[in-house]
Amino acid sequence: MAEAVAAAPTSQVVDRSAGRAARVRAVLHGRRVIYLDTGIWIDLADSKTDAARSCLAACRQAVEGGIAVFPSSWASVSELLEQTASDARVRQAAVMDQLSRGVCFRSAKTIGKLEARNFGFLFLCNLPARTPRGSLFTDLADYVGDLKLSFPPEAPAEFVAAMSELFERRIADLSHADLVSLESFADVIRKGHAGFKGEYVRRLQERSVEVGSYFRDRSGRLVAQRARKEELVHVFERMLKPHVTSFLESTLGPRGAGLATLDFLKRNGKVNVTTLERMLTQLAPSACLFAELMATVTTNPRTPEPQDFWDVEHACVGGAYADAFITRDRELARKAKEARVPSSQGCAVLLGAPALQQHVESLRADRSAAQ
Repeated sequence: MAEAVAAAPTSQVVDRSAGRAARVRAVLHGRRVIYLDTGIWIDLADSKTDAARSCLAACRQAVEGGIAVFPSSWASVSELLEQTASDARVRQAAVMDQLSRGVCFRSAKTIGKLEARNFGFLFLCNLPARTPRGSLFTDLADYVGDLKLSFPPEAPAEFVAAMSELFERRIADLSHADLVSLESFADVIRKGHAGFKGEYVRRLQERSVEVGSYFRDRSGRLVAQRARKEELVHVFERMLKPHVTSFLESTLGPRGAGLATLDFLKRNGKVNVTTLERMLTQLAPSACLFAELMATVTTNPRTPEPQDFWDVEHACVGGAYADAFITRDRELARKAKEARVPSSQGCAVLLGAPALQQHVESLRADRSAAQ
């Protein structure tokens, strides 16, 4: 799937049917959201041990009983497509279809815009806003970004309506199995990911050198707290501020956006790092968690690796917006537990399939006791 295409001002742009949002909300209703990183998906799909098979059975029962759902994400779908063994992809896709019920987190870019909008509302009326849970999820067709259809301005309304309906019917039930069956698509994805992950590692190494050059104490040790504050400021300035400005300008116009910003600063005074961290935790938990994790990566003496990219992507959606985030990576679990965002969001960070099974069985017991 391609990212949503920016259309010319004169084009007819059609958002996908609102019915997809209703379908996703229906699946989510009354269920706990449990997010798995790729390592756990692989363990469940391979089912090489009694523990993995037992855990998978418990997860299936939780989904069938309306207790939990296990959404995928851009990161989990991307890593699925990166696998070179066709039989492994097919096995994992089948399990992901069973447990996710077609529900997927919206892309990191879209979530970032939603979080930036929370800041926009704060600037407008000085009231904290939270991203509605239902707006964080979509169906699998939008795993990269929100798809839109663009038609020439002269296209007849009947044609636009018919093509939009046809398109919606064709992709409404898109599955992970459908994606992995398109071998040429998977090849394109793998080649593209190899490029941007290499660029990610290169920039991360440069960032590590930059941070390490001035965040050291007299003994030469990296001062992690100072690096963390630097990343919080960096994330707000680079990831959120442009979207906040765009939101305010689209709402109030350029002059009104400037006045709203000045009024906010007048009401609240200069925003220091402590205040910024509190605001990020409340209004933009995914962006805040990204900053926390990036600080641990840039101050880690270990050389950054391509897998670090996916680890951060998994944690930033699961740790910020799921009820539980499960990974088999011990280091990632430790970092996520030490970060402030998961606990502030009520997200349980768990390590391994046995902990996942125990968590799911606990949810089932709670549901039975409540009935």
